[in-house]
Amino acid sequence: MNEYDIQKNTEVDLLEFIKILWRGKITIIVFFLIASFISVYYSLSLPNKYQSTILIAPADSSSLESSISRYSGLAGLAGVSLPSESNQSVVALAVLKSRKFTENFIDSLDILIPLMAAKEWSVSEQKLIIDDKIYSQSQKKWTRKAEFPKVAKPSIHEAYDMWRQQVFSINEDNKTGFATITITHQSPLKTKEWASLLIDELNNHMRDLDIVEAERSIEYLTSEANKTNSEDLKKVLYSLIQSSTEKKMLTYARPEYLFKVIDPPIMPEKKSSPRRSVICIIGAFLGVLLGSLIVFMMHFYRQYYKNLS
Repeated sequence: MNEYDIQKNTEVDLLEFIKILWRGKITIIVFFLIASFISVYYSLSLPNKYQSTILIAPADSSSLESSISRYSGLAGLAGVSLPSESNQSVVALAVLKSRKFTENFIDSLDILIPLMAAKEWSVSEQKLIIDDKIYSQSQKKWTRKAEFPKVAKPSIHEAYDMWRQQVFSINEDNKTGFATITITHQSPLKTKEWASLLIDELNNHMRDLDIVEAERSIEYLTSEANKTNSEDLKKVLYSLIQSSTEKKMLTYARPEYLFKVIDPPIMPEKKSSPRRSVICIIGAFLGVLLGSLIVFMMHFYRQYYKNLS
């Protein structure tokens, strides 16, 4: 078969393809309309969601690092290891994503209701509408229908899953140490509020941990200094006590303890999702595709039984 014959057969096949589609145009149109209606209905049933982002960077800890580095050699001689600040931001970001920290954040700020029972944001009233099928504000009780082992009130573990899957996301830049945190929710007000509170809680949490660690070090070193009779060792231990005390003082002195906010969150004015036009276009396209597939199946079905007879 030469090139001309191949081109001719291709043109014939394409023409036959178009004829089959044209004969089944009513079926295709019906599927197009049904799919379009379903996609429009589905897109309108989805609540608007908003996003607020906050850009953070590791806070300057040079004064704290220099304080610790001065005594690192002495700590080695005394058999005591001082904490390194170089990986504190990495640890803090891991804490931020941890189940324990997230569950404590949800529980301490009492955000279970807006997190788990949000329905939509009322633009006219500028407030979050709570779904009565999940939580009744008038009765002040959870009305969610749940199957065992779940109960009407969502557990803190369910709240964590919701937070990580639908609300919280983080993008880390390993080169610069910067991190962009995004909060997504039906309420634009909550996205801004939660993003701000999240960093405050993280800084406070890490500060409290380091204060406890410094106090334990001071207590241990003081005890060891009182036990020893060696003046040289006492000098080393007292120097280490001074280092831990300085660390504790600097910890209190830094409001933005581990992370400082480079770009604070704002209350978004425009929704981030759903993209209703995209949903409708995809739905209509799938309707045409399904309709065309049905037309071809019907055509070849008829051809098959026609050849058998």
